Formats: sequence, structure tokens, C-alpha cells
Amino acid sequence: MRTTKVASDHEIFSRGRDRRPIHRAQGFTLIEVAVALAILAIIAVVFGEVVISSTTSMDYLVTDNTSDMEIKRSLNTILNELRLSSNAVITLDTSDANFDTITFQTPDAYGSSVDWGASDSTGAWNANWSVRYTVANGRLVRRVLNALNNQVGSDEILARGIDSANGAVKGFQVTQNGPVVNVLIRVRKTPFDGKAYEKQMSTSIFLKNA
Repeated sequence: MRTTKVASDHEIFSRGRDRRPIHRAQGFTLIEVAVALAILAIIAVVFGEVVISSTTSMDYLVTDNTSDMEIKRSLNTILNELRLSSNAVITLDTSDANFDTITFQTPDAYGSSVDWGASDSTGAWNANWSVRYTVANGRLVRRVLNALNNQVGSDEILARGIDSANGAVKGFQVTQNGPVVNVLIRVRKTPFDGKAYEKQMSTSIFLKNA
């Protein structure tokens, strides 16, 4: 005789519970996306400020070093040549409101007698020539003049960005008190940040042949 087993309500309920639910991958909510974007925006702003600050600082350092070297080189060039000169062969033009001009001669180092002249761009000394330090188009230059007062060769650029007069002080200023000559140079430059930068130096020398 065949026996049929009837499942109880408990067994039917247990079988129903054995079915495992399907887990679905959940995406980011709108609030989470907004928070993430806000954090990224803050990071971008901070990083941008750091980059800008670093660039500005580097630009300032480059400008400062360049100006420092140009002014020192200019002062050394002028004074090393000027110290050999004499009151009798120095002409100082202070008529310009912003820049002075000094023209002078140096003695011949090899002659048996003292002859006055100047050295050209190659270093060759020429009798009756003169050397002039002046500002042209905002640049401090060394200019050589022949015996007819005509320029020989091109200007030698010593410094760029020579400033105009600031109050009573010129951008290139030369003063003389007997054998003592004082030279002042001030440059004014504008780095990438748009802020004007100024640097000024001055020094004095005593004429050896005063």
C-alpha cells in the first residue's frame, strides 16, 4: 500500500525561508556626490593657491637676483673705470630730470707721458676718445665716443629697467665733491604678479688722478 506524506505548514514555511535574497549593487546618493565634489573643489582651490604663491615667490626671487647682479655689475664697471680719471677730464650733465650723464677719459697706461682717451668695446685704448655712461630707453649703457664726439660701435647694456626720478633722487644719479664721486642706480621692474619692484644701490670712489 502506497503512503503519501503531506507536508506540514512548518515545512512549507521553512522552504520559503531558504530562498536567499538577491543583493543589488547600490550607487552613490546625490548628497554623497555633492559632498565629494565640494571636497574636490576645496582641494583644487588650495592647490591652486599654493601653485600661485610658489610661482610668485620664484618670480620675485629671480627679479631680485637679476636686479642685484645688474646693479652691482654696473657700479663695478663704472667705478673701476672712473677711478682712473681726473677732475679735468670729467663732464657731468645733470640737466635731465630723471637721469644724469657722465663723460670722462682715462690715462694711457703704457705711454711715457700722460695721454687721455678711452678704451673701446674690445679693450683697446684710443687717445682723445671718451667714454660716456648714460640712460637710453630705460637702460643704463656704456657708450664710446671718438675724438669728434661721435659714437663708436654699439652701446654696451649694463642694466635694464632704470627707474625715473623718485622725489629728488634720480634713477641714475652721479654727484661729485672734489675727488670723491658718488654713483647711485635704482631699477624698477614689474614681475608677473603686476606689483612694481624697486632696488637701489649706491657707492663712492676717490679719483686716483684728482
